[in-house]
Amino acid sequence: MIIKPLNTEVALSASTTVESATLVRLYCSAAGVVTNDDTGASFTMPTGSIAFMQKEAAETISATGTIRVVKVAFAN
Repeated sequence: MIIKPLNTEVALSASTTVESATLVRLYCSAAGVVTNDDTGASFTMPTGSIAFMQKEAAETISATGTIRVVKVAFAN
């Protein structure tokens, strides 16, 4: 898997657009729930897991637990 980060990974705590990202990589070091604040959709991330989340640029996300997030590039 090739990942192209577009910025520095940061802790996901307060609601954020992650710099207007349309795709983010999430790493969970302590289990938590990631929520798209605009749609209300959410999913659980177990400790040690990595996930990729596609969203609209203006949508904000937030999380419980200890989750780090970074905007990443993707190609079709």
